[in-house]
Order: sequence, then C-alpha cells, then structure tokens
Amino acid sequence: MREQILVALLVIFLVKGTHSERQNAKEHKIRQRQCDMPINDYEGSCQAYVPRYFYNKTSRGCEQFWWNGCLKSGVYEKRIDCARSCNQNEPASICELDPPHACKS
Repeated sequence: MREQILVALLVIFLVKGTHSERQNAKEHKIRQRQCDMPINDYEGSCQAYVPRYFYNKTSRGCEQFWWNGCLKSGVYEKRIDCARSCNQNEPASICELDPPHACKS
C-alpha cells in the first residue's frame, strides 16, 4: 500500500513538473513574439502613420519606428513599455527619470 502511494505521488509530481515546464516555455514564446519587430509591409489597407517602439534584437534595445496600424504584436506606444517587456536592463530615457528638484509655480 505504501509503495502505491509513493508511486502515485511520484506520478503527480512528474505530471505537475512537465505542465509547469510547458507553461514556462509557452510564456517564453509569447514574450519572444511580442519582442520581435513588427512587419508593416505586407498589409496594404493600414493607413496609420504614428511613432511607436519595437525591440531590436540586434541592438538589444527599444527603437522608434513609424507604425502603419497593422500587426499589434511587438508594438509599444511608449519606449518604457517596450523596455519593461523586452529589456529590463535598458536605461531609462530622460523623460522617465525623476526631476532633479520639484517644480516651483
């Protein structure tokens, strides 16, 4: 009886560990997909022309580009959002830093 319980616990442990590994791999794939540069060329019906940010794997930083409104994956409205999602080691830009002293009115 004791051996059956040990075997059952071992099976549960192995199944739970495998599920956890698959979940981590799935989350990693989603994050990778979100941090790829969007391709704007192939959808001709998109008419937007707005500045947005994407994560450039080559330079390992978030960069601005002109977004046409297509393909929302990997597109960030603010550089800080891109950096938080894709590159937490990227330094903050001047606009995200706290002011050196309080503003006086």
